[in-house]
Amino acid sequence: QCVGSPGPSTGTAGGPYRATEDVDIIDDAGNLVVNGFQTGEWLAYTVDVPATGDYRIELRASTTHPNSSFHIEVDDQDVTGPIAIPTTGGWSTFRWVETESIRLTAGKRVIKVFANQEYFNLDVIRIERESSASAKPRATPYKGTPWRIPGVIPAEKFDLGGEGVGY
Repeated sequence: QCVGSPGPSTGTAGGPYRATEDVDIIDDAGNLVVNGFQTGEWLAYTVDVPATGDYRIELRASTTHPNSSFHIEVDDQDVTGPIAIPTTGGWSTFRWVETESIRLTAGKRVIKVFANQEYFNLDVIRIERESSASAKPRATPYKGTPWRIPGVIPAEKFDLGGEGVGY
């Protein structure tokens, strides 16, 4: 189930798919895409979470704007804070943008994608449960103790954890 917010402009610019709702949906080379998310717009998706746990939410999005961002809400609570969408180089060039792990409790939940800063296109949303095998490892402070700040941190003493974690 999906419910969309009325955006700053009214009426759909996206053709016949869900034409009675004020959400711009376009056909991008045979693929339906929510087009031109504007600041303050949101889409809600009712989901059934099978088990309480940590989940990762990923959006496949595109933008040519350098400041586009969104956040995720679960049951009307912001659970991510702003997440930047890197410029993809074109409106038809999509890239996966992921959140940190989000704790979801079992049962019916409403997940909203909320546009903090316009403009971006949205292709799909992927929600996956984190497992010990799929969870990203966490960095460990070099020598086991976090650096005190203010202070000086030698560049070569970055966190332990391997590629994609410490570097």
